[in-house]
Amino acid sequence: NRAVVSTSRSDYSVGFLISPEWTSRGLSTEALKRAVDFAFNEGQGETITATVLIENKRSMTVLKKNGFLEMKKSPPGTKRFILAKWNHEPTQ
Repeated sequence: NRAVVSTSRSDYSVGFLISPEWTSRGLSTEALKRAVDFAFNEGQGETITATVLIENKRSMTVLKKNGFLEMKKSPPGTKRFILAKWNHEPTQ
């Protein structure tokens, strides 16, 4: 179970993967929240994006719970999401 942040200057990309037996426990939501906080507070992140296959509704839910917004344009078969530092409320 992990969230991964890769960087390119101030634009970050995030992805996460969890084994089926560990789903629906809030682990992906928590891991993503920590990755976002790290990117914005410890790193130089200004924006974070994620690309999800359209059939992956659970990952879309995790992204939305963490404040990501769906972008208008996405590659075929996917949905792209973005979170901007200026639109992010840090966790306590």
